[in-house]
Amino acid sequence: MKRYFALAVGFCLGFQPADARDVQLEFERTLGSDGTEIPYQLNLTLKEVSPTRISVDAILDLRDIQAALIQGLRNTELSDLCNAEVTLDSLDLSALGRDVNVEGRVKMEAFRCDHQLGQPPKRQDSIAANTITFTGTASAQVQKQCVYFDLTGLELTLETPILDPNTKQGFLNDARSIIEKAADALLKRNPICPTLPPELSSIDPRYDAGGTVEIGDGGIGVALDGSFDVSPDTILSILKVLQEQGKLPPAP
Repeated sequence: MKRYFALAVGFCLGFQPADARDVQLEFERTLGSDGTEIPYQLNLTLKEVSPTRISVDAILDLRDIQAALIQGLRNTELSDLCNAEVTLDSLDLSALGRDVNVEGRVKMEAFRCDHQLGQPPKRQDSIAANTITFTGTASAQVQKQCVYFDLTGLELTLETPILDPNTKQGFLNDARSIIEKAADALLKRNPICPTLPPELSSIDPRYDAGGTVEIGDGGIGVALDGSFDVSPDTILSILKVLQEQGKLPPAP
């Protein structure tokens, strides 16, 4: 049965060198729930590395998710507490090599907050209002077969200077805390766990490494490296998908 994989590869590669052993598969998958699903492209390169093992190089094309986040998060309320109201005014995400550049702007207004024993806090008069631009870097990590992004290196700049140093620092500290908590909640709540379509359910790739890649000009993607065990079911599944995608002649 292991020879079938090599034969399938040979059919797929046509006139490529006989020692080439790569098979390309493409699928559209989705991320999301509650009726809101965003598509992403999953591209697999399979390569026979031993009689019992096939390596998997996966590329997740996340450009549709990238565009949806930029558009969908605009004007999102990040915090509406007694002492602060923060709204995301704009967001831009772009891949650059192995990192994702994160840039944006939030509008923040700080308030005095009246705390009385046994009573819920009450918002009082406004102390200050400002617009803050921020920059940071996000990168992908593989944990438990899922892709998580972490935001690091967050830098904040006030668009309108605040002269009092204590007020300025307190304003920036509050904004940083709110942005970091919002980013952490968003990224940890929405990992990308690539799944294969039902016709490849017999394949269970184990990804052990990965990172961010740039697709085109600033497009966000993720590259994953893994492998899976060869079995008669996996080979037959791959052959069937290759036939469905027109990369092998149909079954007689």
